[in-house]
Amino acid sequence: MNIKNFLNSYAEKILLTTYIIFLVSLSLEWEINLFRTILLVAFVSYGFNNRLVVQEILASNFMRIAFLLVGIGIISWILSPYHAKGLKTLDWIMYIIFGLSTTLIWKKNSIFLLLIIPLTCFSASALTVIWSYINSLGASYIFTGENRLFLFMETTNRLGLLCAIATSICIGISFLQKRWTILLAFLAFCLSYINWLTQSRSSVFAIFGVMLISIAYAFNQHKRSPATISLLGLFITLLVVGVFFAKGRILSTLTSSDLGYLLNGRDDIWLAAWEIFQKSPLLGFGVNSFHDALGAHMALPENAGRFPAIRAQYTFWNAHQMILGILCETGIAGLAVFGILIFKGIRSAVTNLPATLPALLMLATFLIHGIGGYGFHRSWNAALFFLPLGMLEGWRILAVKHNGSKEPSL
Repeated sequence: MNIKNFLNSYAEKILLTTYIIFLVSLSLEWEINLFRTILLVAFVSYGFNNRLVVQEILASNFMRIAFLLVGIGIISWILSPYHAKGLKTLDWIMYIIFGLSTTLIWKKNSIFLLLIIPLTCFSASALTVIWSYINSLGASYIFTGENRLFLFMETTNRLGLLCAIATSICIGISFLQKRWTILLAFLAFCLSYINWLTQSRSSVFAIFGVMLISIAYAFNQHKRSPATISLLGLFITLLVVGVFFAKGRILSTLTSSDLGYLLNGRDDIWLAAWEIFQKSPLLGFGVNSFHDALGAHMALPENAGRFPAIRAQYTFWNAHQMILGILCETGIAGLAVFGILIFKGIRSAVTNLPATLPALLMLATFLIHGIGGYGFHRSWNAALFFLPLGMLEGWRILAVKHNGSKEPSL
């Protein structure tokens, strides 16, 4: 068998294998660009022999709208006086295509494949703790000086966001596989507890937001279902454990009336971001431009005595707020496209529940986290947002095919 015939015969298996490896790399924040590229090659190979999937992707209005981000990113990059990554938006398109195509190809199984994320996250966390114990490294190896857990991730905030996403996947899938409810509830609790120990406030609040959404959905469906009872138990247990056994800045934030402590300098960052946006409101200054734009803004003579919270720390790489970050890097045009994509994704999710619940909760986690965080300039963060969006669009296409109806307008 020659190479061409081999690739044709095993195209789907190769795609599945590379997708699994990509999800593992995403869960470890390890060589994501490399494995994303390998997955793209596998998808192209698959597409040569499965033109229908490619045609469905290209025919999607969602994809046509998403491609506007590429145009906006390139134009703002060309016009920007700062260092920006004009082709970074192509990453976003690839993640949407991966989510969309895997849903079209594997349907319900594409949802269960998401379990790779929480399983990898849990396994890597456990191995880190075990390795630390065997080598007698002590708690200082896995905790920062501020008593914040980071384990296998580079920073506490990234570990917190990953655990929040992983927990939302466990909760969502528990509604689809009731026989896995206890196991998934245990996994969700462990990941939520790890999340709490990171003391990443945006991700912890995102977890509680997702739990409240899930509890509301569970009560709306079956008040006494195993999923409802498990979610209530998880919510209460996490609060009790967090309050009495994992005290830190999360608890201080919940009990403090000091707005300055809650914002932690974000008021200065947000004000500076707003002023940066006003300098290029239509298209922004390009993806990944915030660091240079903020540095230039701080260097202006009229800002010499302003933004003490920023000057006391360092020049930040992002606006620490999703909407402001989008405005600074892609302007009003980019925000409008993001808004349309999110609206269409949520509409598809609500229409196709419960199959779409895991992807919807992933999206909800990112959006709630986005109240105090931003990260589309990084491939890792962007994948956690655009992958579920692509999956939700995939479910919409499947529903249209099943019902024999035309694609709805915006």
